[in-house]
Amino acid sequence: MFYISIASILFYSVCYVYGNASNYQIPTPEFIVSIHAPNLQIILPDEEGIELFYFYGRLTKANGETIKMLMDTREKTNGAWMLFNSNVTIDVGDSITYWLYVKKSGVGYRMPYEVYHVKSVIGHWMTTTTTEYNPMVTYFTDSTRNPDQVIVQDPVNLDTVHETENVECKVTCENELKNMTNAVTTMQLHIESLEEMIINILQKLNQTKTVHPELLLQ
Repeated sequence: MFYISIASILFYSVCYVYGNASNYQIPTPEFIVSIHAPNLQIILPDEEGIELFYFYGRLTKANGETIKMLMDTREKTNGAWMLFNSNVTIDVGDSITYWLYVKKSGVGYRMPYEVYHVKSVIGHWMTTTTTEYNPMVTYFTDSTRNPDQVIVQDPVNLDTVHETENVECKVTCENELKNMTNAVTTMQLHIESLEEMIINILQKLNQTKTVHPELLLQ
């Protein structure tokens, strides 16, 4: 009977959250990544009634390492809601899986899980090129040679074909591994979010004998 009550409460909680979320959408935040402190800034545009901005995320490094990040603020900075983190090192190629919670006019709203892919870092000197890499072409890196000069390798050469297959396999495997890592990270965030919800419900159950769903959602 106790477990049925818990299940009912969770059901009402989910309906309450998603019912309110349909009436208001949290603005998309802006991410600023830098090699200097603060290394990460998350900026949410101000809207009338916002009184709390909460960020729950997990940084996934290119090598598979994950770092949990929790930040919140109840005060605006320069007319916007800003969060700062100076304790992480973020590089191009990393990704941040996150969800947001905003309290607006006394009502809480949650943004579904999103993924931010780090494509640039302020402070890094970067050079870009529009030339597409071709594994069948050798590109000279020696400064004494003409940078536009290329040598097309013989595609019939078995060694060349074998090397090309390895390159393609390596790229494919790395992409698949990164996708799997992001999926696992998202699942971990879901689990931790449910654990927090259950803990809050159990705490409120201990505080009252008569349980009303609307009380648990205050």
